Amino acid sequence: MESTWSSIRPGGWRTLVRDLFGRRRSDDARAQVDAALAAVGLDGVADVPTRDLTLGQQKLVGVARALAGGARVLLLDEPAAGLDGVESRAFATRVRAIADSGP
Repeated sequence: MESTWSSIRPGGWRTLVRDLFGRRRSDDARAQVDAALAAVGLDGVADVPTRDLTLGQQKLVGVARALAGGARVLLLDEPAAGLDGVESRAFATRVRAIADSGP
């Protein structure tokens, strides 16, 4: 069962090596993930399996993953695909707020 926490951990070779050799998640990493989830309005869902989130929330988890990984630029290809009008507007509002907040 994949939790939201595991789906937004920063990626890359360094993370892969740590995962393969059993490095434990640090409190700093968890704080970084929690901050990223809060930035997209998903406080408190770090331990919720991603399949239990709405599609709109899953899309926001993708944005949070990039934030937790330290991305300074995020390119979104059809970010609202599959969302209804209400979810699309809510997603756009959240992404604009993040962009307006700056680095």
